Amino acid sequence: MDTAVLLENELVYELDIRGLSSDGSAASLRKRLNKAIKENQPLNCLPECSEAELDRIDEILSSLEVAFASVKSKQALVKITQRLSYVQECLARFVGSQVTFNLKKGTPNST
Repeated sequence: MDTAVLLENELVYELDIRGLSSDGSAASLRKRLNKAIKENQPLNCLPECSEAELDRIDEILSSLEVAFASVKSKQALVKITQRLSYVQECLARFVGSQVTFNLKKGTPNST
């Protein structure tokens, strides 16, 4: 997981599901999450596939769809791709398999 592309609320979410403190600045949250990932900190409470969780993921996808439609640089496309990778990880937690996206169609595929 590339924590550099996560927004502050996503950092908080990732720390919360690992049972870690989510207090502090975005930089300190990112540092804490990087440490947890490096140490293979397990998820304390795997998020349920609830409507609220799916809405959270849908919100991320919607923002990426808008960004993708107006992409003007390779750097912006790289950032969108990195954020999409985060969404893949979130979805894979629910389906228990690798989830990929077809960028042309914007639809998820389970493998």
